[in-house]
Amino acid sequence: MTQFSCDKRALVLVLVLLTCCCGQGSYRTTVDPITRASAEPSPAQSVEVQAYIPDQFGQLMGDFIKTYTDEDRLSYLDYEVNKSKRVARTKSQKGSTEIEYAVLRRKGKVVAQFDSSLDRLTRVRFGLFAFLGHKYSQLVIEQSSEKFWRYWVVSLEPDFRVIYDSGKYDLVYELRVTDVDGDGYSEIVQNLGSLWYFASLDNLYSPRPPIIFTYDSSERIYVPANKRFQQLALKDIEERITKTGEVIERKDDPASALHVRSAVLDVVLRYLYSGKTSEAWTFYDRHYKIEDKETLRVELIKKLGQDKLYQSLKEAGSPTSAQR
Repeated sequence: MTQFSCDKRALVLVLVLLTCCCGQGSYRTTVDPITRASAEPSPAQSVEVQAYIPDQFGQLMGDFIKTYTDEDRLSYLDYEVNKSKRVARTKSQKGSTEIEYAVLRRKGKVVAQFDSSLDRLTRVRFGLFAFLGHKYSQLVIEQSSEKFWRYWVVSLEPDFRVIYDSGKYDLVYELRVTDVDGDGYSEIVQNLGSLWYFASLDNLYSPRPPIIFTYDSSERIYVPANKRFQQLALKDIEERITKTGEVIERKDDPASALHVRSAVLDVVLRYLYSGKTSEAWTFYDRHYKIEDKETLRVELIKKLGQDKLYQSLKEAGSPTSAQR
């Protein structure tokens, strides 16, 4: 048994309302366009909230396009996927928690279990979506809890194959799909999670740039593709650069160092993960003037060296079209 630890050219901008734990919430405040950082409104203000989250494009697999079934079982071709449960030990007062996971069978025989090693991922749901054109659909499985997510996309025809596993990298937020180049194959979009809380930034200000994955038919898997889709990955970079300047010029901001660090890193990371290394460090040198400049540079380089996603993007070389 093997254990495995989604439409159009128009880009859909999805603004997600979050609580401090990145859940959904509704309250009122003003929002900084570059960081989505909230500020207390004046008595005369009445503005809808968006707590910090990086820009998101593509269609959400869940409520937006309603991919997931409400049932505990789903059949497709000669496969059947079922919800199953196990009990995990925890440090809570109860001492344990119930974990949902998915089991895939073919003709009654177990093919795979989809369950994360993180016992905090307690809920599972699954559905069918045509990621690779419309001849066949693929199975998508989500295991989640609060601000943690794990996704598997499984091709069942011509044979069983996991073509996307978010657990391979440090990714966050609900899986989204968009056909960037209009070729009938859906690109997958999630957000980078490896720099959450980096450099003393909190949940609100930690940069989480979008990461685009495209299907490579020669490898029969989804691969990181921010280099290939630089125009999309950097679609609002000039606005963010302008906003960084505005943040730097604020003289009455009691948290200016925090805001400057967040704004600068937001731009730098988008450049780096899109293959524009020279632009990233030029921007950093020009705009980050805080006394920890060299220390932060060393810490960021070290962090990038530890990030499997960044290393994968570096190894991918110059922007080219993935094979179909």
